[in-house]
Amino acid sequence: MAVAAPLSEENRARIRELEPRIDLVVDHSLLPPMRWPADFVGDPAWRRGPQQQRA
Repeated sequence: MAVAAPLSEENRARIRELEPRIDLVVDHSLLPPMRWPADFVGDPAWRRGPQQQRA
C-alpha cells in the first residue's frame, strides 16, 4: 500500500498494527513540503525531480 499524504510514525505504526498483511510504503521525500500543519496540498511551487517522479 502506498500513501500519498504525510503520515506520522504513530499513524503508520497503527496501520501496521491493525493490518499486518499490508506492506506500507511511505516516502515523504516524494511529497511537497507542508506549509503548515494539515497542509496536504503542500507548496505549489515544489516539483519532483525526474528520479523522484519515477519512484
